[in-house]
Amino acid sequence: MQLQARLGGSTLSTSVGLTESWNSASGTYRLEALSGVRLRKGEVLVIELTGFPVSSEEGPVRLSVAEDSHGRGARNDHLVTLGLLKRAPGVPRNFRADKTPLAATEQVTLRWDGPDDLRYQIQGPDGRLHPVQQASGPWHWSPGQE
Repeated sequence: MQLQARLGGSTLSTSVGLTESWNSASGTYRLEALSGVRLRKGEVLVIELTGFPVSSEEGPVRLSVAEDSHGRGARNDHLVTLGLLKRAPGVPRNFRADKTPLAATEQVTLRWDGPDDLRYQIQGPDGRLHPVQQASGPWHWSPGQE
């Protein structure tokens, strides 16, 4: 997944003149406002980060943010550490065919990632439900595998 950062929302007036830029080579996101603009109590900026790896495991994660701000006074650096709780998805994801395209005589194998505590079934074109038995590795199913 590609790294992306963008302004997701703001309670500031549109006349504030926010400009943003994302440098994918350095992984740097910059959000700037017109000179002299300050956030007042209760005002919010939401920055959405997509595709940033924080941990390969479920559990607590620390995310460090460096903010460089200046206004009427000297330039200030603010370092903030946010606590996040990463949870494993509770639904199947990354559903895919093992190989595409298939020749008319080839059999398809479907694969997906998902929790082990769900019961998976594949519905065939005839409407029948085919239970999926877990083997080692990612979940997978092929016609006739029952």
